[in-house]
Amino acid sequence: MGLYPNPPLGVPTADCNDRADAAEHSANFGAAKDSGIDLRDRAGYKKRILSSPDIEFDAIRAPNFSAQVLTGLIKSSIAFGVFDRWFRFRFVNDTLAKINRIPVRDHMGESIRNITGDMALQAEPILQSVFDTGKVISGFEITGKLPKRPDVGHWIATYFPIRHSRGRIVQVGVLSAEIVSHSHPATLSEREREIVTSLANGRSTKEIASTLGISVKTVESHRARIFFKLKLDSLASLVRYAIRTKMVEP
Repeated sequence: MGLYPNPPLGVPTADCNDRADAAEHSANFGAAKDSGIDLRDRAGYKKRILSSPDIEFDAIRAPNFSAQVLTGLIKSSIAFGVFDRWFRFRFVNDTLAKINRIPVRDHMGESIRNITGDMALQAEPILQSVFDTGKVISGFEITGKLPKRPDVGHWIATYFPIRHSRGRIVQVGVLSAEIVSHSHPATLSEREREIVTSLANGRSTKEIASTLGISVKTVESHRARIFFKLKLDSLASLVRYAIRTKMVEP
């Protein structure tokens, strides 16, 4: 539906695809005329619309909004999965299935560990946290090697609760996007170099966080980025990198 009508006022534009759209179109502009808005003043009309306190909610008031969004997610190039309280797959879209290199049907009812191997150890605590707190967790980074893929991958994910009609959390949805590395040589920041050196010297994440005055979660985020940048798949490979680049003594 177009934002502005063509003369005569109140007549649905050509992009109203059915009678329901046409009726809504006429009603909207009828209400605008009744409120004293000059619909021929397009700049003024747009300003009035954008200044409305309800502007943020206009889209989600569309009929069947939830179903339309779900359809978009299912067909999206963003990976989308749903897990139950036992961290079993209840739904995956084609994108997630292709990332895991396992058919959609073979995910159903399987635990995240059976599908993603050791990478599940990074995701399970986040899933549990969402079940426990009901809070959305966004921007969580995961780096590792999936059982069916030869290379190390890096993902940024958002975890959100799915509630039943009485408000209890019954599932957790996960949206994730894979970050593709570039071919140019990786450059580590000064902080990342500090963390590489500390890890290579056998220090724990908690010890590094205390020494640098940052949180454990921040250290883990740096570590994930380091592994992704350097295409590492284990602590042993990080130690070899640190020795090769003379960041630590052998």
